[in-house]
Amino acid sequence: MIDYALLYKDVLPVDAQWPVEARWDVFVSAYTAAERVRRIYDMASAPSKHWLVFPEYGFDDNQAPAGAFSCEAQEEAEYIQRFWGASIGDLAGRRLCIDITGFIRPYLLFFVKWLFERGVQRFDALYSEPIIYSKPSVPT
Repeated sequence: MIDYALLYKDVLPVDAQWPVEARWDVFVSAYTAAERVRRIYDMASAPSKHWLVFPEYGFDDNQAPAGAFSCEAQEEAEYIQRFWGASIGDLAGRRLCIDITGFIRPYLLFFVKWLFERGVQRFDALYSEPIIYSKPSVPT
């Protein structure tokens, strides 16, 4: 049986300082042009922060932030493995946070699987909701 006491949901303000508990050793976020993604990256407190630039988003090297991780991997698994090997390494004893806002689903799913296979039993996930969602067009 799953212990749902391990799961929690909390709200962090986007216009005020975050509490002390909202600090991590490693922070990972997928880079997009959305201000809500960039703002969370800037607000996150972690000595090791990483931008992932997925090839599907089509950013040129000069459009991505300096030091962002990118590669032309053909598959999500290869991309995450290369990132992990080049940037993270051993996570033992370190607190991890992933901002899932800009993640493309297959990358996120593989990343969670990758963490599980490495024995990571806990990480924090952030999601920044847009101010409004666009209304889907409904045929009349």
